[in-house]
Amino acid sequence: MQEKSQPDIFVSRTLKNAEVVRAPSVVGTVEMLKSRKADAIFSIKPSLFEASKQLPGSRVLEGRPGIDPHAMVLPKGRDAGLGYARQFIEDAKSGGLVKAAIDRVGMRGAVVAQAQ
Repeated sequence: MQEKSQPDIFVSRTLKNAEVVRAPSVVGTVEMLKSRKADAIFSIKPSLFEASKQLPGSRVLEGRPGIDPHAMVLPKGRDAGLGYARQFIEDAKSGGLVKAAIDRVGMRGAVVAQAQ
């Protein structure tokens, strides 16, 4: 797994019966798997789908681990824009804008959060 990444923090806290080995990049994790220095890669889903292209016969497991939630932030003092930003995000999700962007770039493994 890529060291000092969000998946690294998750796995370090969660796995109790496995040895976690780390590499400086996703490319490094693929090399560790190819050289049999690791048995699996844990990362966010889009990265795993990209890595799987270099690993014939590999598969990305179903399920929620490996999901990387994204958010939007506004600087303090911009409260007037908060309602607009929140509504824009909800409209983009429910109107299909986010899904269309994901499909347009061919990003496998990305999931649009449900509208709130």
